[in-house]
Amino acid sequence: MEMMTMCEKHQRKWTETPTWIRQVFQCAKLGRLDQTLVDLDPTLIRNLVDSRGNNLLHCSAKSGHLINIQRLLSILGEEAEAALQDENQAGRTVLLTALKVREQKN
Repeated sequence: MEMMTMCEKHQRKWTETPTWIRQVFQCAKLGRLDQTLVDLDPTLIRNLVDSRGNNLLHCSAKSGHLINIQRLLSILGEEAEAALQDENQAGRTVLLTALKVREQKN
């Protein structure tokens, strides 16, 4: 049995993710969520996670896009508080993710 390199494993996971979901996460990382979220249901937005368990709020926090976070919280409405408490695979909430990024920058 052949051994897969980490890159091959990552690539395999990446190709299993539908293109539109990859595009949504890419837009979150780039701070360009406005038009991306227009046609998406808030429940869907709430439940999207990447391979590391990050939701769109985590991705926006990691990239320092406060406007994205505000927009997402507005769209999520009643689900916003729960989404902020979601933990990624590293056990970090959105707030802890933002604090870690800030700590790394200082």
